[in-house]
Amino acid sequence: MTPPSDDRPRFKWITASGVLVLATCAASVILWFGLPAMGATSQQLDATVAVLTCGGFALLSLLPVIIMDRKTPAGAAYGFMIGMLVRLIGCGALALAGDKLGMGERFVLWMAGAYLYVLMIELILISRHVKRIQLPKKNESAQIPTEGKTA
Repeated sequence: MTPPSDDRPRFKWITASGVLVLATCAASVILWFGLPAMGATSQQLDATVAVLTCGGFALLSLLPVIIMDRKTPAGAAYGFMIGMLVRLIGCGALALAGDKLGMGERFVLWMAGAYLYVLMIELILISRHVKRIQLPKKNESAQIPTEGKTA
């Protein structure tokens, strides 16, 4: 017996990974060269490390998206929420560790900004996927059989 065909749109995780890598690298380069041009040389390393760290956690947080996308039509959205929690815990822990290791309050603030930057990119990626999903109009399994009775 062959399984039914599943022709629903899948989350394009390779494209999403590429977009996240490009966006992270672009932000890192802009910060690396832009901050000294604005006279904020002391923040150059903090900002770049924060963006690269959040970008790395964003790639890691795509794993639940990939796994959950195989389970249900809206699985990518569920996986995104799980991945967002993983990224929040990871970035938060590193921000606090950086503060304790003497990187200072600026590093914590750059981590918060980098987290929001990556979150916006991921929201764009996941919203494009959710728009392509065709969810059923009504749930057939929720119907109560009437067995010939009229309602």
